[in-house]
Amino acid sequence: MEKNNKLIKGILYGALAGAVISLLDRETRENTVNQVKDCGRTVWHYSKNPTELIEGVSDKISVARQKIEEVTEDITFIVEKVNDIRQSSDKLLLSNNIEEGRELDEI
Repeated sequence: MEKNNKLIKGILYGALAGAVISLLDRETRENTVNQVKDCGRTVWHYSKNPTELIEGVSDKISVARQKIEEVTEDITFIVEKVNDIRQSSDKLLLSNNIEEGRELDEI
């Protein structure tokens, strides 16, 4: 258990060190500050307008549900066509075998 703690601590310390080093670059630091500010504004907006957030999430869920239904219909169609092709090929093989059998009988 002790080794797992050291591993996790090492990963966290490495991530923290990498973040600090990357923030030494002015452009990276400014971009990070801007992104944090944008995120704060978004959180503030949705905290004041929770219905807007709920409507947005509901819309996204609805779109995802429609896509899933479309994919399900497409898969069903493809499976039906594969089964049709399989049955057709089985019938063709069977008729070819019967014809070959007749030809052998004639010989």
